[in-house]
Amino acid sequence: MPINILFCGSGEFCIKPFMALRAMCSQSESCHIAAILSQAAKPAGRGQQLLEPPLLQHFQTSGNPENIRIFQPAKLSQGANEIMTAINPDLIVVVDYGEFIPDLMLQQPRFGAINIHPSLLPRWRGAIPIQATILAGDSMTGVTIQQMAAKMDAGPILRQQSLEISPTATAFRLSAELSTLAATMLPDTINAMLAGATDPQTQNETLATYCYQDDLTKDKAHINWDAPTLQILNQIRAYIPYPIAWSLFRGSRLLIHQASASTQASGPELPGELVHANNQVFVRAQDGWLQLQIVQMAGKKQISGQQFVAGYQLQAKEFLS
Repeated sequence: MPINILFCGSGEFCIKPFMALRAMCSQSESCHIAAILSQAAKPAGRGQQLLEPPLLQHFQTSGNPENIRIFQPAKLSQGANEIMTAINPDLIVVVDYGEFIPDLMLQQPRFGAINIHPSLLPRWRGAIPIQATILAGDSMTGVTIQQMAAKMDAGPILRQQSLEISPTATAFRLSAELSTLAATMLPDTINAMLAGATDPQTQNETLATYCYQDDLTKDKAHINWDAPTLQILNQIRAYIPYPIAWSLFRGSRLLIHQASASTQASGPELPGELVHANNQVFVRAQDGWLQLQIVQMAGKKQISGQQFVAGYQLQAKEFLS
């Protein structure tokens, strides 16, 4: 008899793992996705119209021949008991859900609850592991599938796979790569669980590092040009697509979407000072120069560095701050 699975997910990251699980269950008699638990629709945009989470937007366009039920409680802590009674899941799969999972949901299912986490646990436990790994300048990351425990991201590791980080990867691109990797790992993990062939590994608490949602704010994305070049480049990459690294130019916010280290500019300029050469724009950091390749003034379209030079007629001794 197939096991009942409750899939908990909301964001873009969980779509590929959900698709992989759905394909697995449709092709075998070992599992059945009984329900999706997702966050409630939220007001978005200037009109503040209700917008469904990305997973449900995908699901609503793909049909529902399996009669998968949808649950979107305003507060999971208040709706968990009703959901568990209605579904009676044998296994809960949590991927990018966005809320704390109550103990009831961890303890009741026969196979417990597993979570896909986009880092090499115990490194980067918490809410923003993809951004944190780029900010820290890590060269490797990966995906961990863990048996969920009461302590956040501290459960036994069921499966883990590494991924090398490209030096130009943004958080957006790295998230897509890790989501693809997670989708390949999930079916094999569940099959191993059903066969009793997993070998859970306890995490080494002395190696644990943490990341927090509070580090993903517009204030944190404000660039300090007195920082090293590499640190600034990591900041720019980590904050794509949100909140986007920025600086002030002529009193207005300038968003920086893409930049690179450069040796084309020279001089004793101060951190934050702008120069232009060969129709390109450069800004001084603590230990070198960055070429600004794609920028955007607040409320305007994205433009190239060359367009920025032509459009804003840079003067001597102008600064980003």
